[in-house]
Amino acid sequence: MISAKAVKLEDLTAFTDTMYLIKIIMEDSTMRKFTRKEIRCYVSLGIAEDITGMHYTEAEELSTTENLEKIGCSVGTYGINAGLLQSRKTGKFYAVLSRNYTLLALF
Repeated sequence: MISAKAVKLEDLTAFTDTMYLIKIIMEDSTMRKFTRKEIRCYVSLGIAEDITGMHYTEAEELSTTENLEKIGCSVGTYGINAGLLQSRKTGKFYAVLSRNYTLLALF
């Protein structure tokens, strides 16, 4: 079994079972570091929904109604670049892929 810290983009594209990928993501209970490429890959595989273009007031509303939990983020030279969240109600994953007001509101 691959640990959550050893997951690379090449490994993600090799897997087809979405539940196995979610298990890898959730293996570690602390907020972990991702690359922006990994988070983008989760969106392209359909594991996470991209909410980058969402208005920040809608994002705050989503955060309160879905009770979003921060799973991890991508950190660069100037701070957080992207983030991955999970709904505590439904278990659905959400991704913010750029530094904007939505990322500021949720992280």
